[in-house]
Amino acid sequence: MGRKHYFRILKCEVSDSGTYTCDAGDSSTSCNIEVYERELVVLQGLEDLDIQEDQNAVFVVEISLEDVPGEWFKNGVRITPTSTIKIRQEGNKHFLLMCNVRGEDSGEIKFVAKHVECTAYLEVEELPLNITNPLQDKVALERSRAIMDCSVSNPRCSIRWYKGSNVILPSERFEICSEGCYRKLVIQQVALDDEGTYSVQVGEHTCSAKLTVEGFGESRLILDLSKGNFYQERRRIGILNISSIYWEHGTQSLLMVRELKSVEVVAPDEACFECEVSVPVLKAPVWSLKGEALQQGPKVSLEKMGMVHRLTLRQTSVDMNGLVEFTSGKAKSSAKLHVKCDP
Repeated sequence: MGRKHYFRILKCEVSDSGTYTCDAGDSSTSCNIEVYERELVVLQGLEDLDIQEDQNAVFVVEISLEDVPGEWFKNGVRITPTSTIKIRQEGNKHFLLMCNVRGEDSGEIKFVAKHVECTAYLEVEELPLNITNPLQDKVALERSRAIMDCSVSNPRCSIRWYKGSNVILPSERFEICSEGCYRKLVIQQVALDDEGTYSVQVGEHTCSAKLTVEGFGESRLILDLSKGNFYQERRRIGILNISSIYWEHGTQSLLMVRELKSVEVVAPDEACFECEVSVPVLKAPVWSLKGEALQQGPKVSLEKMGMVHRLTLRQTSVDMNGLVEFTSGKAKSSAKLHVKCDP
């Protein structure tokens, strides 16, 4: 620019310190430049956190400079991202998210960026052991499958099943299952001897319910000649012996063996509903959401596996919140779908 000459250093660093010379042939000039590192300090430190199991732990640190990388440590061991641990940086703020924490996640949390560091303590309180949804009385048909189920407060707690005072162990006919906080006892090929009181024990807590087993029934249409009318009776096979004129037809009632359970998901995760009826059905059942019938499609899957019926809703959204209903003849069941926004 005319007789003026400029030399500019963009985003100078400490390594740019030194003597700079402008040489114009017969004349030259020099100067010294010393670049100091900006001071790095913690503006917002970590805070101790005391939460229960299965909750999310969030730690935030704010430092004075942007574009300065940092590292996280737990009990002196460097933390790396996983499916349940997220690490991110937004400007001069650094975040650590620990999802669905457990008791073993308790410990010292440390953040380090260059020469500065700050610490906090994470205390994870184990969930109390109790029964959140107790057993319910059930009715099952002979030679069908019966399910006694309940829910517990801690997905990692163990329970013990009893019939009367006898402990139930897994076998060909008795299946013991755990799905998160959901616990169930499946009895295959139910017999009349299986009728009785079943109970579960979780720590110091217990609950019980009665299983009633119905034998194959007889529908008898009886003609009462003395009164000139007819009526219907239902008895177990072999109990009733009437020497009157009657029409007989063996039948089984269609009952709900396992009801639908409410589901809570984060959009757009899948939502799955499952129930079980007492006997196989030929006619397809009706599934509905918020009163509208559902049909098989890219976002709706309707499955039938013997007496088990399953509905899977793909790509859920918050506008799908509502009541899900299953109908097969006189057998009906319903549960709620709750879709939360992705945080």
